[in-house]
Amino acid sequence: MSFQDLEKLDQRNIIQGLKYIYQSGMLDEKEIKKRIGVKLKDLAGVINGFPFIEDAKGSNGALAINNCLNEVCNDIKFSALDWDEWFTVSHTSMQESYDRWKNNSKASETR
Repeated sequence: MSFQDLEKLDQRNIIQGLKYIYQSGMLDEKEIKKRIGVKLKDLAGVINGFPFIEDAKGSNGALAINNCLNEVCNDIKFSALDWDEWFTVSHTSMQESYDRWKNNSKASETR
């Protein structure tokens, strides 16, 4: 299963996570490359490809989704005000979308 096969809500949640990392300034260009695994311009390319994000194993899309959502859901600490500034869904909903993407990605790898 690919990104395009996810429910629209999950797709919207994930793109919000990618845009946060790209636009917020929380991570500078060097940190994006180091922590996300793709260059800033490649992250922009993934975002610009929405909703047709290529997320095959090892692709820039897969790296960007996995690592941006990991940062958003697990590593970066948000105040409620900061979260609401960037996201239209709860942290729980974002985590659930990330988990569904991860589970669907793993399922497609075994086929």
